[in-house]
Amino acid sequence: MYRISSLVSFQREVEELYGENYYEYGAGNQGKTDSFHMRNGWNIWNALNGSLVGRKKIPVQEEENDDEVLGSTMKAVKSLLPVYSSSISLLLRGVLSIVLRLGMLLVQLGSIPMNNVNLILLQNLLDVTVVSVVYLLLGFALAFNGDTAGLIGGDFWIWSSEANEEEAFLGWEAAMAASGICTSGIVGRMHTVGYVLSASLLAGLLQPVLLHWIWSPRGWMATGSLAGKRVHFHDDAGASVIHILGALSGTIGSLVLGRRLLRLRDIDEASIPRDSGSILFCGHFLIFVGLQGLSLARTSRMLLTTRLVFVNGLLAGSGCALMVVALHFTLSREPFNHWTVARCLQAVTAGIVTLSAGIDFYSPLAALSIGASGGLVFYVLSRRVFRSALEDYCNIFAGHLGCALLGSFMAPLAITTSTQTPINSRLADLGWQLICLVALLSLVLCSMAPLFLSLELFGFLRNRSEYLNNLRSRIALRRGPARSYMQRLFFPDGEAIYLQPSLPTMPNEVAFPIIPISSSRDADGTRIDVTDADDDGASPRFLQYHREISKFHGTASRGPSF
Repeated sequence: MYRISSLVSFQREVEELYGENYYEYGAGNQGKTDSFHMRNGWNIWNALNGSLVGRKKIPVQEEENDDEVLGSTMKAVKSLLPVYSSSISLLLRGVLSIVLRLGMLLVQLGSIPMNNVNLILLQNLLDVTVVSVVYLLLGFALAFNGDTAGLIGGDFWIWSSEANEEEAFLGWEAAMAASGICTSGIVGRMHTVGYVLSASLLAGLLQPVLLHWIWSPRGWMATGSLAGKRVHFHDDAGASVIHILGALSGTIGSLVLGRRLLRLRDIDEASIPRDSGSILFCGHFLIFVGLQGLSLARTSRMLLTTRLVFVNGLLAGSGCALMVVALHFTLSREPFNHWTVARCLQAVTAGIVTLSAGIDFYSPLAALSIGASGGLVFYVLSRRVFRSALEDYCNIFAGHLGCALLGSFMAPLAITTSTQTPINSRLADLGWQLICLVALLSLVLCSMAPLFLSLELFGFLRNRSEYLNNLRSRIALRRGPARSYMQRLFFPDGEAIYLQPSLPTMPNEVAFPIIPISSSRDADGTRIDVTDADDDGASPRFLQYHREISKFHGTASRGPSF
């Protein structure tokens, strides 16, 4: 039998070496460290295994041989530990990335009023495949390989023998999450050509540049100097490079696509499917689980911070949801209907998003406090969107953009460090954080807005159903008072006319009548079935709208077909 005299000291030594490797090499050289240990670890393990196979029992009294075997075993385990840890982390993060996209798909199916769910499924399939191909073939080379003045990489392509596949996988995770968030704002509305072009720009150029700026050790945002102090941009789990990028891109697309026909609060609850709430619950649960993979993607000490990341995520999501529920009970007199419950479910995701700028550096108490503050911001923004004409059924504006901006602002002030950080150093970090956020927002705005406007100009922005809905909403708006674009979008008039959407009955035919909401009841409040009414029974305003839409019938039939 073998005699291991100090198992506790053996375990401590392994942990110290593991942490030492990651502190010494850093996250930027993690792949090189793993490759080195992979080669040497397997050589040591094979040699050790060969020496042990067929070995006879070593008597207990042979102290020197026991110590030699124990020392060789420790060396082999020390060499293999980073390899196994990296492989397990990679597998776990890959599974969680797929879970995250599946959750986003379920949220879209449960939130977006669509008559053809196959269109949502098709566009999500296109998004996943296009983003994967474009990022791995083009975006990876611009994100992590080499450096040009801290702005962009470009040394190795994915097929090069010197390419770091782990860094490629890290960027793929970020691209999949960001494109999924963007998709939630425009899915079901865009033309297929426009959808492919927007996903290609995001995954092939825009996000790789931001990944190099923020997550590459040589990016200009990662470290810098401000007021004579060394400063850092805090984004450990993708608050800016994922959530702000994806949500702002989706919001820009939604703004260019235009207003909805109906505000959320005007939609009849009887038209909401019964299983919508269950689909939403499952979707947000999967998103909550999937976001843990993004939280683990860049933690430099995987074994030491995994538990802290999970604890902080639970506290932040719970604190945000509790804050939203409490505000509904105390400030709002609305019943807990479909949209209220959906907002409370979205708050769980919003809590993790708020924490994502520094999830592995916050203390649990700080995580709970930041999650609760994110709940307050989410509640205010989501209710504003709920009353507006912005078509944001999945609440990416409030849940991802607003909460990620709040978390990025709070990160330099709330991150817990082992040593006491002077207040002037924290203020310098805050100033650098704000400078980088302004640069990031400007880059996304200047990249995505021209793309969507160009698609609008060349007729590749909207699919057919969205083209018809947009045409009807413009006709309705012409009959209302003259107001600016932002006033009509975020501060719609309560007396304005909104039309109920109707479906084309034939490929080139528009279904009539289209019912003005304010004209669907007579003077004593009795509901009029205008579908059966003749010209004398219908209101004059309805007939006027009917004639105006009929004038556009020929134009609508020539709109985009897909």
